[in-house]
Amino acid sequence: MEDTNKLLTQLTNNLNELSTDIKSEFKGLNDRLTEIEKLNSGLNEKISGLDKRLSNLETIFNTFEGKLPQISEAFGELKNWRQIAFLVLAAFAGWIIKGGMT
Repeated sequence: MEDTNKLLTQLTNNLNELSTDIKSEFKGLNDRLTEIEKLNSGLNEKISGLDKRLSNLETIFNTFEGKLPQISEAFGELKNWRQIAFLVLAAFAGWIIKGGMT
């Protein structure tokens, strides 16, 4: 009977230790979960900020996309004017080399 009481006492002590260890581990897990939730909240805020920036970039891109044909046309006209100016300067240089107003 005495051995049985010792065993029961020992089992009870072991169960109490295990219970304490399990509670400690669960507290540690709960603390880690809380930390992860805080990090997740911070990431959500950053994602929201990036979403706003992306929306702004899309607006800017759409604005330029609509003006791209106009810009291309203006650049083409500028290129034509450069060619015309080059021809005029080449003709003037040729005229000067031939003797100009002699």
